[in-house]
Amino acid sequence: ILCAMHLTLLVTVLATFGKLSNAVEDPEEFVNLLAGSFTDGQRFSTGNTLPLVGRPWGFNHWAPQTTNGRSSWWFSGNDHQFRWIRCTHQPSPWIGDYAWFMMGPQMGGLTSDPIGFWEPRGATIKPHLFDTTTGPDGMRIELVPSMHGAMMRVTFPAFNPSNNEKRICFKNEDGSWDARQRNDGTGELSGSTGRVNGNAHGFRHYIRAVSDEKIDRVDRVGGVSCFSYPRNQVKATVRVATSFISLDQAEVSFNREISPNKHSTIDSLLV
Repeated sequence: ILCAMHLTLLVTVLATFGKLSNAVEDPEEFVNLLAGSFTDGQRFSTGNTLPLVGRPWGFNHWAPQTTNGRSSWWFSGNDHQFRWIRCTHQPSPWIGDYAWFMMGPQMGGLTSDPIGFWEPRGATIKPHLFDTTTGPDGMRIELVPSMHGAMMRVTFPAFNPSNNEKRICFKNEDGSWDARQRNDGTGELSGSTGRVNGNAHGFRHYIRAVSDEKIDRVDRVGGVSCFSYPRNQVKATVRVATSFISLDQAEVSFNREISPNKHSTIDSLLV
């Protein structure tokens, strides 16, 4: 009888707890990725964290770069300059990065060191989504990660009174890109980087990127290659996949995770 009473009490408590507690829907929406990022690496620290956008146990992470990247403190939540979206593997500035490269849109003259402006607190920076609009041109940048890559959609301003050129560019500080216009008019880019803090003989990070939309040409300056779009282009999407093994393996990741057959738009990857 005593055991039965204990069992009845336990069932009652569990049932009551179940009614009082509700599952949290979309817990990733509660994350503030800017927390701990308001750091001056030469003076003080609020955590030395980075606003890393990526899947759980993802192969890469993605973050805005707000400086020229000449030190490990290449992002601060206080900065109002916007340079690139950086593919990073840096857990802490004290450890340093490896196998990084950058990508992002440009309007007007081609440069290897673009500078726009933004308000980090006004951006949407979540584990599953990066979404911001940069000045002075008003380009909206949306990025959604996959396990081994990402999709990035750029919305260029439809009003373009200066008839500025519109591009999506990729920067490799450890070599050049093999970029071309394909037979169907879309753009394709591939390359690799072995940048590390230290010595890692034979190490390479292989990258493949494809533009959904047709391009006019490929532009180049230094280690930067760009898909150049018509000047009246409004939306452009690039799909990026990577591997530490080979370009062929990056192609496998592309087909598995972000190919048009898997996800027709960035919105379907977000779901």
